[in-house]
Amino acid sequence: MYNLTQSYVHCGNGASNISTTIQLQPTCVRITKGNALRLSLSAACFPAYTMNSGTDAVISSDNLRDAQIITLTVNCGGEGNSQILLPDFSTHRT
Repeated sequence: MYNLTQSYVHCGNGASNISTTIQLQPTCVRITKGNALRLSLSAACFPAYTMNSGTDAVISSDNLRDAQIITLTVNCGGEGNSQILLPDFSTHRT
C-alpha cells in the first residue's frame, strides 16, 4: 500500500451532520485497469500534521492524558452519500 496523496481538514464539532470537502494534495499516478484505490481516514497523521487532542488545544507529551477520544463518521447511502471524485484522463493519450 502506497500513500499517493494526503490532506488535512478541521471539522470542528462533530455533533452536527454537515458535508465536508477534503481537497487532496496534487499527485500524478496512473492506475492500471484491475487495480483499486483505498481511502484511509484518520484523526491524526503525526508527524505530517500535529497531533489531534480532540480539544482544540495544542498537545505535547506533557498533556497527552488530557486528549479526548475522537470518532470519525462517514455516511454511506441515502442523502448523505459519500463520494470520491477523480478526473478521467483516459481519452488524453500522450
